[in-house]
Amino acid sequence: MIDFAALTLAPCIDIFARPIIITPQASQPARREGGVIVPAGQPYASRGVWASRPIDVPTEEGIMSSQAHTLGIQASDFTIPPAPGDLVEIPAAGSLPRIGVCEIEDTDDDGQGGTSLSLKVVGP
Repeated sequence: MIDFAALTLAPCIDIFARPIIITPQASQPARREGGVIVPAGQPYASRGVWASRPIDVPTEEGIMSSQAHTLGIQASDFTIPPAPGDLVEIPAAGSLPRIGVCEIEDTDDDGQGGTSLSLKVVGP
């Protein structure tokens, strides 16, 4: 058996990923334990491969152009995986520009150790 995550995904993440900061609002929400409120998870640094592609959305008035944003992550990098509702900040890295703060709208596991996060940019 070939370990795709170790032989292919890990080296690609090492080469192409950029730093990100995840604020786990949904995956680690505030909760009450025995009368004590445990705060939501603290922001933490990770990495991911940013991609943005143009899409055309048909409307009653014609075609509207937009962008579809995704971030590829390696599942093994996370004890608790990011979930829809979590925030991801994508800062500038080297010559790459800052993307801003994004909200995770959807997650899709690829079955080979990777997860694609569908993102909506919500702030600068």
